[in-house]
Amino acid sequence: MRVLIVAYHFPPDAEVGAVRPYQIARYLPEFGIEPWVLTVEEAFAETPNLGLVAQGVAEDRIIRTPVDSTSFDLVTGLWRAGKRLTDRSKTRTGPREPSQHAPSSSARGLTRDVLAYPDQKIGWLRPAVRAAAEVIRRERFDAILSTSPPRVATLVADRIARQHGIPWIMDVRDPWVGWYHTATSYYGQHPVLDALQTRLFRRCVRHASLIVHNTERLRQLTCQMAPDVAARTRAVPNGVDSAWSASRDDARPTAFRIGYYGQVMGRRNPSAFLQGLRSWIDSRRERPKVEVCFFGSGFDAIRRETKSLGLESTVALSPQLPRADVPEEMAKDFALLLVATEQPLQIPGKTYEYLAAARRILALTDRDGATADLLRPLAGCRIAETPAEIQAALDDFYRDYEAETGPWVDRGDLLAGLQYRSRVERFAELVREVAKP
Repeated sequence: MRVLIVAYHFPPDAEVGAVRPYQIARYLPEFGIEPWVLTVEEAFAETPNLGLVAQGVAEDRIIRTPVDSTSFDLVTGLWRAGKRLTDRSKTRTGPREPSQHAPSSSARGLTRDVLAYPDQKIGWLRPAVRAAAEVIRRERFDAILSTSPPRVATLVADRIARQHGIPWIMDVRDPWVGWYHTATSYYGQHPVLDALQTRLFRRCVRHASLIVHNTERLRQLTCQMAPDVAARTRAVPNGVDSAWSASRDDARPTAFRIGYYGQVMGRRNPSAFLQGLRSWIDSRRERPKVEVCFFGSGFDAIRRETKSLGLESTVALSPQLPRADVPEEMAKDFALLLVATEQPLQIPGKTYEYLAAARRILALTDRDGATADLLRPLAGCRIAETPAEIQAALDDFYRDYEAETGPWVDRGDLLAGLQYRSRVERFAELVREVAKP
């Protein structure tokens, strides 16, 4: 049995969106399914990392294509060039008063969104469909499995499936319509664009053999948007690589260290954590031995707020670590900070990596949301939305630290179920469910 995986992000792209398709391709052979991957050439990877290799996936089964330029690329390139010229001019002559005729940032954002419809990566559509047609002439595929975002992967698979009559599993990891962050804008700000995206999404799900989401809440949203496809929806959560399994360590660390790993972007806002941290430190009779280490990017706002709250000696901001180095760094933490604010339908991929690290987790997230659904019943996990709740959680964790409790949190057999191998076993069942006889 053979399946064609359609994924824009795939190693050596280090984007988090590359993890799920890579793990699917890596483990499917264990269940008797031969994976082929349709993706972009390395030059078009969003976060290229040539040291990142798709181990276990035969290179001659990975079809890499170029990406065509689009109007969005042209306009964005001109805007960036103009900004560089403007910045150089300001350096020489000093700042000028803004022109009355200059477009507002909201107008620029709307223009970008319109040009990007239906997806910023739409330039991949034609090259990918052409490459798929060539390989399908030589090889027989029993199913297609696409994973998005970006949306273009879904659109590629939709066209291939209809042109060649191949069953299609449509995997959607984030809301297609509504509030979610891209590199340049937030969707969900313009009703006309939202209506167009809703219509496009409904068309795609009606063409798909199965629709898969990574949270139950996201699956339920699709059922609300397109009730006629509810019977064809499934939920297969994200997972964790076996390399993230932590070794038990009960030794008390020298400092009460809290770690954060990843980008801060969109509506992920750690401000409530920083305010709660300040209040907690001020409430202690003696200053606690606390360190907060952020590893990642997008920390400009954190840097400013840290300074305004007087936390410079407590909070350290460092560049993003290579993924292979993160487990070793997490082993130094007593607790881990997760920020998943205003995304009630999604669970950040790092949540599963945090669980695999077997540390306490302080989750700044929606109490009525998918992340809280997962973490609330688990040992060593605290859900918080306000600075006061952050302060209370820090009190509890620090009490454990002072009692010389080790950093390890025993969550029983949970980790075995989180392994990507078990998640991919479910995908293998779905491939067999839709495959042509």
